[in-house]
Amino acid sequence: MENLVASRTPPAAETFPRWLPRHPAFHDGTPTAIQAYRKLPEPIPRSGSPASIREFALATRPKRRDYTGPLNQQSILEPQTDPRGYVFSPDSEIWQVNRYACGLLFGPAAVLLQVAHPRIAQGVADHSNYREDALGRLRRTLTTVNRIAFGTHREAEQMRERLSATHARVQGKTSHGMPGPSRYSAFEPDLMFWVLATLIDASIKGYELVWGPLASPRREILYREFRQFGAYFGLGEQEGPANYREFTDYFEEMLTGGILGSHPLCAEVAAAVVRPARPLRDRLLGRALDFLSIENVPEPLRSRLKLSSTGWTRLRMAATRRLAPLAFRVLPRRWAFHPEAYRAERRLGIR
Repeated sequence: MENLVASRTPPAAETFPRWLPRHPAFHDGTPTAIQAYRKLPEPIPRSGSPASIREFALATRPKRRDYTGPLNQQSILEPQTDPRGYVFSPDSEIWQVNRYACGLLFGPAAVLLQVAHPRIAQGVADHSNYREDALGRLRRTLTTVNRIAFGTHREAEQMRERLSATHARVQGKTSHGMPGPSRYSAFEPDLMFWVLATLIDASIKGYELVWGPLASPRREILYREFRQFGAYFGLGEQEGPANYREFTDYFEEMLTGGILGSHPLCAEVAAAVVRPARPLRDRLLGRALDFLSIENVPEPLRSRLKLSSTGWTRLRMAATRRLAPLAFRVLPRRWAFHPEAYRAERRLGIR
């Protein structure tokens, strides 16, 4: 079997040699990938031990390679072993509460509460492909939150710049009957704080479902740290309630007030979030996990969003409440933690 690659002409992305080390720089077809392919040393090993292939990939990877927007390879691959290099220390409440993936149990409901605000729903409808990628907002929000909460100062600043650039594009004219001014912007402080509020609520509820009640002093510290976290979204630390008690009053008023779900667009976007039509993967996932959204959004908001609680959704939610505490106690940390938290603790030597 031939062990050398004679041609230095890079094939199309879909025809890259399947035996080539599975490094992103060799497979995405970008100019960087093509340049990296041309610079590979000859001969290229077609076979060999996993260790030799891994060494080859590490030796030939580009020194700086963008994976997801502004987060470059250097910021991801360089280990940060000093806790002072992180935005939040490993003993902070935001780290201790959010490192477990149990917040995901309330993540779908958090997204639903966000789009229940008419002006947020307007921005989602105008500036996202929510019908084709309904769960994209949840995935992007989760990734952003974790890269800031468990990231270094440099990574967090890069995410701040990325979010600012993204939010700058989210503006436009509201639909007829929309509350508030005739034009909306993602930089409206009340909208940004409502998004942050849903994240705080989901974090606390997810943690308490698995690990039991969070003491009041810890809740207060967590809330203060989340306000610091909100600064990376462009929200001033002075925005919103001053303490956790005031926050709970604010959150209850939002749930029982008349603004959430007050425009037909809210129910339209919510339906796409709960039961996506496309792609097939999200459609199947939505059918399996729709109860997490439906059962964690209270009445009368649930009715405004045209969602119904059934015996089947209640049964699955009850089973989740029983099984989740056991599952998170027996799962290894690699599965119980968010990937960003797991990698950060590995880099810091936390066992």
